[in-house]
Amino acid sequence: MNRTATPFQISDLRTEPGFLAIVGERLWQAWWKEDGQTLEDVLTLLEDSLRSKPIPTTLVAHAGERFMGTVSLIVSDMDERVQYSPWLAALWVEAESRNEGVGAALLTAGMQKAKAEGVERVYLCAVEEKSAYYGRLGWEQIETDVGGMNIFMKMSKE
Repeated sequence: MNRTATPFQISDLRTEPGFLAIVGERLWQAWWKEDGQTLEDVLTLLEDSLRSKPIPTTLVAHAGERFMGTVSLIVSDMDERVQYSPWLAALWVEAESRNEGVGAALLTAGMQKAKAEGVERVYLCAVEEKSAYYGRLGWEQIETDVGGMNIFMKMSKE
């Protein structure tokens, strides 16, 4: 089946707060529910993205009111590596929006946000199965198997 990519835009959650609930629910289901965190815990973290400080920031890909994906720029995503900061974290793309460039666009927008804040390097972590994806997008793997995750870095000027 040959699909045509849906046009979308990327917005800061501050300007599109109506997406807060769906972002929270998707991230909770994907990463935090199994660890015993509540949806309210995740929503509280995301609400910090609504404040005026530049980091944390949550970005949302959407086509009008249709949620397509999200990523957050946060101070730290791994307790074992607090020396690395900031991080792009919680990249999520809806199943029906995958393979349309949404994830790559969210990562690019996150890097642009970091660059605008004067950040030189941004980090992310990923399971081994996702490592090739980030490599194709120009992320350099700098560590392997830290708590089951690979760590990547990218210069924001690239």
